[in-house]
Amino acid sequence: MSSGPMAFITANGGSCLLKRPNLSRQKTRPSHPKGNPAAQTAFKKKLPSELQALATEHPEARLQLWC
Repeated sequence: MSSGPMAFITANGGSCLLKRPNLSRQKTRPSHPKGNPAAQTAFKKKLPSELQALATEHPEARLQLWC
């Protein structure tokens, strides 16, 4: 085991070290409890073709996708 300054850091002590240089603990983004992964995958697969169809139908319009 190391005997340097980082040898014994508790979970709370680690949080304090992260806050010093303006860092933060990173967490994964939560998923919605009613979310449907299969429907989300289908939407992602279908979206490019639907956007292309809209762009073809309205060539004069500027298409914006907000995420």
